[in-house]
Amino acid sequence: SPRRARPAIDPSRPRAAGPRRTMEQEDAHPGTLYEGLVEDRRRYPRIELERPGHVRLASGETVDVTVHDLSPDGLQIRCTRAVALALHPSGRTIPAGIRGPDVHLVFDMPLPSGPVPLKMVGSIVHFALLGPQVVAIGLEFRHMSPASVQHVKQFIYASLEPRDPAAA
Repeated sequence: SPRRARPAIDPSRPRAAGPRRTMEQEDAHPGTLYEGLVEDRRRYPRIELERPGHVRLASGETVDVTVHDLSPDGLQIRCTRAVALALHPSGRTIPAGIRGPDVHLVFDMPLPSGPVPLKMVGSIVHFALLGPQVVAIGLEFRHMSPASVQHVKQFIYASLEPRDPAAA
């Protein structure tokens, strides 16, 4: 039987759910990785941070990332593609319920009393290519000191408190 030609990928149309591709496979079809496929597994709302942070790689080298948002059980960092591949070398999708590699992160938590350094270890639970060189990595908290846990709670509560419009 004759083989049918595969239709071209149209980046403007959402893709049906199916196997996700690695970052290397994305190079062959830019603009399509995770398109229409990112499943929202969040249990809590996120609070935007956009704070600089530092991640320690397995080699011991420290690299810069941005802490994009935070919730009671995790946070999202954004980094370059090279950093993402250093943190998660296989570049493969992490299925729901499975934890990927651990990441050691340090950043300053903005509290009403002033910034407080926060150290944490989190497991990669998802990642998504946002642009040719920008990757979002979701981390689930695995280890933080009791003081750091309190700082996260304090930040979240302060961020959710209603503000007095007259005080602004």
